Amino acid sequence: MEKVEIKDGRVVMKTTFSFDFDNTITRDPTAFLWMMNYLRDRGHEVLVCTARYSGYEFDDMNFVKEQKFPIYYTSGMGKRKFMKDQGILVDVWIDDMPDAIGYDPDYERSGYGVNG
Repeated sequence: MEKVEIKDGRVVMKTTFSFDFDNTITRDPTAFLWMMNYLRDRGHEVLVCTARYSGYEFDDMNFVKEQKFPIYYTSGMGKRKFMKDQGILVDVWIDDMPDAIGYDPDYERSGYGVNG
């Protein structure tokens, strides 16, 4: 069941947001960090999901790490399936390459993600 709260007089459903790093957050880091922190402060789950390969240290991501957002490295795998395999169902994807998210027929059949 979705967690629903009233914030600022409005109904808000707790949502998991995934932000891509390369060519998304990097397009305007200050604005994206503000948005990510704002969503987290309102009680939403916010994470970074990148197609980068794990096992490497990426100094250019330090400003995101300093904000303590979880970062998931898919190593080129479709992001939706990778996150699902981690037990995380993302509600909203912010990504400059929607094709990198990938299609998951089980996700669609479940009714999760329909109308959104």
